[in-house]
Amino acid sequence: MNYDELSQQAKNKLNPKFNEFGFELKTLIIENLSLPEEVEKVMDKRTSMGVLGNLNQYTQYQAAEAIRDAAQNTSGIAGAGVSIGAGAAIGNIMAESLRGNSNSQTVAEASTIECPHCHVQVPSNNKFCNECGKPLEELKNKCNKCGAEINSSTKFCPECGQAQNLEKFCSKCRAKMSPNAKFCPECGNANN
Repeated sequence: MNYDELSQQAKNKLNPKFNEFGFELKTLIIENLSLPEEVEKVMDKRTSMGVLGNLNQYTQYQAAEAIRDAAQNTSGIAGAGVSIGAGAAIGNIMAESLRGNSNSQTVAEASTIECPHCHVQVPSNNKFCNECGKPLEELKNKCNKCGAEINSSTKFCPECGQAQNLEKFCSKCRAKMSPNAKFCPECGNANN
């Protein structure tokens, strides 16, 4: 990309040396810079890996291409045996790739939870919701009648059936509040 600039810089640097021998360097053209073959291979591989992106999809594509090539191979009985063996190996690779891909989707789907406050799906390892910023752990209250632990949004205790409008806790500092309070008396947080 910068061959012209490199040529000019090299000419400026080399011209004094040529002048010492009574020569003048009029033009210097650099057309190509070659790297050692090993370096080129490593750079090509790294570039290819970056372009590929999803290796599972690439593996599936390569397996499909290999199966197609094996099916087109018509080199007699010996070739058929090799084709069957290669096809079985390729089939195993493709099945493993697909299995790995479906497992990763299952893990990704299973690793999200619903925020109890705004109901947005967030990663399960988060402690706070990305959307509303509130804690992901469902706030727990205790039933006034039986003492069972219940969600703060529950209206009736699932254990004893007691109406749950008697005890309320702040969603920020967990201070006890009166049932009709809209703001926490301890921290001032709006609790709706």
